[in-house]
Amino acid sequence: MPTVIALDVSLSMSRPVVIPDCTEEYQRKHLAIHGINSFLDYLSSNFKLEFTSLLVFSYLWEQLVPFTRNYESIKSALNNVEEYNKSCIEAALTGVSSVVTEEWNSVTPSQVILVTDGKTGIGHRSLKNSLETWDQRESSGEDKFPLPFKFPCKLHIMVISNPNDPDLKSSFPLFEKLIEMNGQGGEVCVPDNALTLQSVEAMFTRLQEKYFKPYNGILRCGNFKCSIQLFPPPDPYNVVEEFEEVHQEVGSCLEILGFVDIADVASPQALSRHLVLPLPSKELKAADNGGYSLLRYFTTPRLILFKTLRHNFHINI
Repeated sequence: MPTVIALDVSLSMSRPVVIPDCTEEYQRKHLAIHGINSFLDYLSSNFKLEFTSLLVFSYLWEQLVPFTRNYESIKSALNNVEEYNKSCIEAALTGVSSVVTEEWNSVTPSQVILVTDGKTGIGHRSLKNSLETWDQRESSGEDKFPLPFKFPCKLHIMVISNPNDPDLKSSFPLFEKLIEMNGQGGEVCVPDNALTLQSVEAMFTRLQEKYFKPYNGILRCGNFKCSIQLFPPPDPYNVVEEFEEVHQEVGSCLEILGFVDIADVASPQALSRHLVLPLPSKELKAADNGGYSLLRYFTTPRLILFKTLRHNFHINI
């Protein structure tokens, strides 16, 4: 599940932030970078297979780091970002659509984390003007509004702003409208308290715990079982029916009931592809004092089970 981080580098991100009992001078850009770095640290510990790209935008957009699992390269690029002119949220969304469709197919689920300060631009390219005129544009071509995305994608907007900022009160409904237009989930996140390094980091922590939580569980096949991680984690199923709301989540125990030839299942009702990764058991970690050998880890039951999962001519149900 690739992730795009879109960072606002307009001049308004250079506005100073007054932090009580702090002698160092910070700008909104510094707080944004701190929050992104904390998010990258979380990925490196819990989502090591997540492909992530860094995009910056003001009136135009630029992809600074292509999709990579080397999170240190993104941190290095963040240290060298420069400020440009006024902000244009539509340019950021256009850039996101371009880099995702160029690198991935139209069915790969993605997530976008757009980091800005609550300023939505002025004039013809302002977010307010874009939302007022999007339905008057051509349905195709360069002038088409980039939302909804043509691929499965959650849109998250991280606002580096004080909760009582007047700019936020006017821009918050516009950001919510963007997520509504995309129609695939996501949310607008704002710090709970006044702007500090801690409040911004806490905001990113809430995001990652809700949308980037790894799936760890047990895989069973007959008498065989082992601890696994699914990547990407399966999304919960939510649907509003006529008289009730249905909410279902994948349980912590997955059981293989049988195997069917792929040729016998031409059009399955549901298709969800996940990488099944074995997790080390606590016993093996304790035995090796924090390290373990692959030969010791893949005991006979695990080896048989994972060889079965890798068979190319059957699907597991």
